[in-house]
Amino acid sequence: MKSAIITDIQRFSVHDGPGIRTIIFFKGCPLQCAWCQNPETRKSEPQIAYYASNCIGCMSCVASCPNNAVKFTEVGCLEIDKEKCSTCGNCASNCYPEALKLIGKNYSAEELLEIVLNDNVFYKNTYGGVTLSGGEPLLHSDFVLDFASKLKQHKIHVAMETCGYSDPETFEKAIKFIDLLLFDIKVLDESAHIRYTGKSNTKIISNLHLAKKLGKQVIIRVPYIKGVNADSAFLAELSELAKDAGVNIIHLLPFHQFGKSKWEAMRYDYAFSDVELPSNDEIVFAKEFLENKGFQVDVGGSNIYQ
Repeated sequence: MKSAIITDIQRFSVHDGPGIRTIIFFKGCPLQCAWCQNPETRKSEPQIAYYASNCIGCMSCVASCPNNAVKFTEVGCLEIDKEKCSTCGNCASNCYPEALKLIGKNYSAEELLEIVLNDNVFYKNTYGGVTLSGGEPLLHSDFVLDFASKLKQHKIHVAMETCGYSDPETFEKAIKFIDLLLFDIKVLDESAHIRYTGKSNTKIISNLHLAKKLGKQVIIRVPYIKGVNADSAFLAELSELAKDAGVNIIHLLPFHQFGKSKWEAMRYDYAFSDVELPSNDEIVFAKEFLENKGFQVDVGGSNIYQ
C-alpha cells in the first residue's frame, strides 16, 4: 500500500485553489529556499519541533522519552539527542502546552481519501476540492498519481502547488489527474536560483512548458521578495516566460515573516529574518506592471482561478 508523510491537513481553506478546499502538505522538498515559509516540510522524514515560548518546564517530555534522548537545562532550553531519538513522538504527545510537536505522519491514500470525503458536500457547493502542497508533492509522484486518481473517481477537483523540479517523465506521470497547477517561479537567473534554492531552474522552466503542452491549467505563483526578485527586470523576464508558456494568470505572493517561528522551532538558521516586507507601493507597481503586459494578477493568490 502506497503511503506518504504528511505534515498538515487544512480543511475549509479558501486559498490555493477555487472554492472551499482541503490542503494536504507533503513532507520533503528538493529545493531549500532561503525564505521558505514551511521549513518543517524541507526534510522528508518526521521531525520534532520545539516551540520554546510554549515551554513551562513540566518535564513530562523527559519522563516520557523511552530512549533518554530529551535533556533539560532550564525552562525554554531543551536539547534532543538526535542519535538517541527515534522520533516516536512520545515527548510531543505528552507535552500539554504543545511546546513539542511531531512533524510528519504516514498516511495511505485510502486514509486521506476518507478524511477528504467528509467535506465533499462543501466542494460540490463551492466548486472547491483538494490541493496537494508541501514541501513538494512531486517527491511522492507514485502516491500523488494514486491519490489523485481516487479523487477523480469521486469527481473532486484536484490542484497541486509545485516548484516544478523533477525529471519530465516523473512530472508528466504525477500530474496526470491534476486539474490545476499552481506553479512556483522564484527567480529566473540560474546562478541566483542555485544560490537561493540550492538547485538549477532548468528543469523547472522546462516542466512549466511541458505542463501547458499537456493541456493543464497553470497559474504562475511568485514569492515577491525585496533583494531577490522585487524589481522591474525580473517582472519583465517573468512576463516573457509566462507568455512563452501560454500562462495568463499570475499570483503575486508578497514575502512575509509568518514562517520565522517555524525556523526557530525546527532549529534552522534563518537568513531572511531581517528582510523587509515589500511596501504597498512596490506591490501595486508589480501588479500594474504585469497587468499592463496583459496578465490577470492577484495579490495573495486567493481570487483568480478561472
